[in-house]
Amino acid sequence: MIVEVTSYWKNLYISPPLKTFLEEVMLRFANHTDINDEAVQLSFRFNTLEFHHRKGIISNSDYNQQHNQIANAAADILTKITNEFLPILPTKAVAGNGGPQYVVETDKISTWRKVKSINVKNRVGIKVQGDSMNTDYNDGDILICAGVERDEISEKNPMIIVTDDDRFYLKRIKILDNNTIELHSSNKRYKPIKLPINEVREIWKVERKLPR
Repeated sequence: MIVEVTSYWKNLYISPPLKTFLEEVMLRFANHTDINDEAVQLSFRFNTLEFHHRKGIISNSDYNQQHNQIANAAADILTKITNEFLPILPTKAVAGNGGPQYVVETDKISTWRKVKSINVKNRVGIKVQGDSMNTDYNDGDILICAGVERDEISEKNPMIIVTDDDRFYLKRIKILDNNTIELHSSNKRYKPIKLPINEVREIWKVERKLPR
């Protein structure tokens, strides 16, 4: 399943040692020099502090004070990740008749896009594959999506549906009854797909697409 990205980074941050969080930031954000440089500097300070503490060069009170300073600076990095960077999932929303997709784990996400002036907290980026949603979206578009509950399904906005067998559909949704939804393409060459609501595992509302 698509696990909650913000919780992943928060849990990594609060789980000692702090070094693990900083190393993950350096790995995942190697192409973003601003945030990567901060993590590198903090990691060096952390390792130096730990060495001095083991050798008895600094007192416990000095160690705690400096450790808190590093932790606070790392918290600023956490805030930037959750508020400014959009994770691009290593899977695609099929704008066609659907197809099997792989399970997505947060620690497998390697592409992050810094987005300015757009709220990306608790959002994910999902890439479009296929032409069934032309003219709304084209093959290769990256969509900013927010998770919603079943009772938040809208017939107005395109949605990404994730089924129990790991299929991703990018469609407009028509609610037929309490048990069934119908997936509609913008491209009239594609016929509607009926889907039992109990086979839907996740629903993502498409908010906008990223500029190319």
